[in-house]
Amino acid sequence: MKNSDIVSSICLLFLITSPIGQWIFGLGGGFLIYIFSENDAQIIGHKLMALLSLISIFGFIISKSQIMKLAATILATFFICNFVLFFSMESKMVPHFFYPQSFILGSMISFIILKIIERFKTINKDENEENKPKLGWF
Repeated sequence: MKNSDIVSSICLLFLITSPIGQWIFGLGGGFLIYIFSENDAQIIGHKLMALLSLISIFGFIISKSQIMKLAATILATFFICNFVLFFSMESKMVPHFFYPQSFILGSMISFIILKIIERFKTINKDENEENKPKLGWF
């Protein structure tokens, strides 16, 4: 898998599997929130997912190898999708059971965010290559 296809592949995978994936990943995110806060799970859910989304996006920004980028992309997409799900549940935008549209929206948001970051990383990398001093005839 090429380095530039990782974000597209992961977000497309989350998008395709959104009806089943939302149920599985939503339960995983709910269990993660339950571990952190038993009593205030609904109040803290979207805040925890937002924090974990930011941490995983930061991990995506600093990732250098393909494995790190793959892991950061999976985590960022997972946490962004769960953030959209729990935020919509907390704000009473949808009833309190799972709907695929939350994961579809989360997949699109994570695709946009990660692609923008990836584009800025390639622009900075290209600028650094141009500004690198040339040695001799090379």
